[in-house]
Amino acid sequence: MANEENLIPIQNRTTSEAREISAKGGKKSGEARRRKKDMKAKMKLLLSLHPTASQTELLKALGIPEEDADNEMLLLVAMFQAATEDRDTKAFDKVMDVLGKTVQREELTLKKRQAAKQDKPNNGMTEQLIAGMQEQEAEDDLHEEATAIDGTVANKEVAAD
Repeated sequence: MANEENLIPIQNRTTSEAREISAKGGKKSGEARRRKKDMKAKMKLLLSLHPTASQTELLKALGIPEEDADNEMLLLVAMFQAATEDRDTKAFDKVMDVLGKTVQREELTLKKRQAAKQDKPNNGMTEQLIAGMQEQEAEDDLHEEATAIDGTVANKEVAAD
């Protein structure tokens, strides 16, 4: 990288310099976040608007009800037409993505299912654990019986009360 020797890591700067640089970065980040939020709001507005008369006729010819005729529907129709008529594979991928049927999503779902199966305890191990706990309970019961017969200090204290 050119001028790499001119770069000074943030750890090697003074506290006030580091604070200044961080503040500038935070302000720019906030500006970018607000700009993206505004663009998203404007796009939602554009998509909710009614299409032009000629575009409405196109949607009507496709059998789309008038109450569903908006720019969002027009965009979906254009994407669908690009995938079917133009045989645009990227448009096809986007249509499948809108439907939630992408290869990546299906692979992710499969991986999640496999991970969930792996998180479940192994039945053989569970059975061994239960058997070990039952053996421990049996030993505890034998110990209690032996102390009752021996008349240990604990039993004498209980009897004295």
